[in-house]
Amino acid sequence: MSSSPNKKGPFQKKPVFLICLAMVAIGFAAFVFGLTGRHPERAWQAYLINFLLWSAIAQGGLLFSAVMHTVKARWSGPLSNLAESFTAFFPVSFGLFLILFLGKNHIFPWLHQDLHGKEIWLNVPFLFTRDVVGLLVLYGLGFAYLYHALWLKLDRSVSHGRIRKYLYSRWDRSISDEERCRDRMTIFGILYMLAFALILSLIGYDLVMSMDPHWYSTLFGAYTFVKAFYIGLGGLIILASILHLNPAIDFRLNSSNFHDIGKLFFAFCLVWGDFF
Repeated sequence: MSSSPNKKGPFQKKPVFLICLAMVAIGFAAFVFGLTGRHPERAWQAYLINFLLWSAIAQGGLLFSAVMHTVKARWSGPLSNLAESFTAFFPVSFGLFLILFLGKNHIFPWLHQDLHGKEIWLNVPFLFTRDVVGLLVLYGLGFAYLYHALWLKLDRSVSHGRIRKYLYSRWDRSISDEERCRDRMTIFGILYMLAFALILSLIGYDLVMSMDPHWYSTLFGAYTFVKAFYIGLGGLIILASILHLNPAIDFRLNSSNFHDIGKLFFAFCLVWGDFF
C-alpha cells in the first residue's frame, strides 16, 4: 500500500491541467455573466455558497489529518497524507474571501435594514476584520501543522527543490529533532482543531446566519463546523476513490481503509441528521 504518486511527464499532466483551467474559465464567465444581468445579487450569493463549500472541504480535510494524528489512528496513514494536500486551497480560499468585500451590498441584506441595536456586531468593517483575522489564524495553524507533518514524512534523500531546503533549513534528521517535531505537530494539530470549531462558528454566524439578521440559533456554530468536517470527509473519500481506481497513480487503499472512513462518514451523517 502506497500513497506516493508516480512521476508523470508533462504530457500526462497537461490534460488534467487543461480540464481544471477550462472549469475555472467557465465558472468565471458564468459569474461575470450573472453580474452583468438584472439580478447581480444572485451571482454574489452563488459565489458566497461556493466559497463556503470549497473552503469547508479544504478545512475539513486537514482536520481529518489533525484528528487522526492526535488520536494516533494507524489505519489512516494514506488517507491522512492525501487529506493534507487539501491545504493547498487555503491561499485560494483566503483570496476568495477578500473578493466578497466587493459584493457586500448584494450579499448582506442587513445593510439596508434597521438592526435594532445589532449594528455593533453587524457592520462591514468589523465583520471583515474579525473574519480576516480568524481565517489567518486558522490557515496559519494549518500550515504550521503541515510543515511539521511534511518534515516527518518526506525523506531527505528523495525530496528535492525549495520544499526540501525549507523543511531542512532548521532541523536535522536526529532522534531528538524527530521527537520535538512530532510533539510540535501534535500541539499545532490540537490548536488547529480548536481554531476550526471557533472560527468556523464565527464564519457561520457572520456569512450565513446574518442573512436573516432577526433570527438566531445558538447551535448554528456547531452546524457550521460539523458540516465542514462532514463534507471534508466526503471530499476525501471521493478523491481517494478516484486515485485508487486510476492505474497510472501509485495510490492504493485496502478494503479496511474504505470501511473505516466509511464508518466515520456514516457517524457524522447521523450527527448531522440529529441536529435537525
